[in-house]
Amino acid sequence: MDARDLDPAEQALLDEVEIFRCTVEELAGGGGVPDGSIYLHLDLDVSGDLPGFRIKAPGGPAFSQVVASIDRVLATGAVAAFDIAATVDPAPRRGLRRGS
Repeated sequence: MDARDLDPAEQALLDEVEIFRCTVEELAGGGGVPDGSIYLHLDLDVSGDLPGFRIKAPGGPAFSQVVASIDRVLATGAVAAFDIAATVDPAPRRGLRRGS
């Protein structure tokens, strides 16, 4: 999907390769799904309202929008591979216990 908050090296790499990208907003508006097989990559810190991430890029879409976009892409039946990345902050949170 989208790629926000890129450092110069990441941007240079993405400029060199043929990777289709689109925003959550484009998917929500009915566009953005390419033809052919899809490899769907999701960084969970894309969402602005999920707690517990070490690195947050402000201004991201709501998690409900991210889920709706993923559902739209999965509904195409063209997803060949899907991965999820997260930079979780290991610091304990009040009310949360490890292993629960």
